[in-house]
Amino acid sequence: MYEALIMLEQALNPSIEDYAQKIVSFYESSGGQKPFVTVDGESLVAKFDGITFSVNKNCGAHVLEESEGISTMAKSEEQAALSKSKCRFELKSTADLDMLYFNDFLFLIQAAEKLGKVWAFDTAAGEFI
Repeated sequence: MYEALIMLEQALNPSIEDYAQKIVSFYESSGGQKPFVTVDGESLVAKFDGITFSVNKNCGAHVLEESEGISTMAKSEEQAALSKSKCRFELKSTADLDMLYFNDFLFLIQAAEKLGKVWAFDTAAGEFI
């Protein structure tokens, strides 16, 4: 199972549809398996044959507080900006015991980076990706 918090720069507030479009665009030029991407409200699902990734956009009041805490683990030059992050994409997947879809996990993070300045934090490892 993969999990990451993709924290958005304060001035950045893309819709979940914008993120879904970046994912679709990212995979259009790929020669590999392409996900089936659906959007419902503030959530999206990217489904491959062997794994499903889900992403929820969260702008709840607690996000800013958690960003402040997480920012202390970032590079010193990133801490101030990261501590002001009020919104994030919460990326999770179903199990991938053989790590066949690890690159896709990273590709989904890279697609978010196409939206603007983001920080990806691996919640299981407690470190930035």
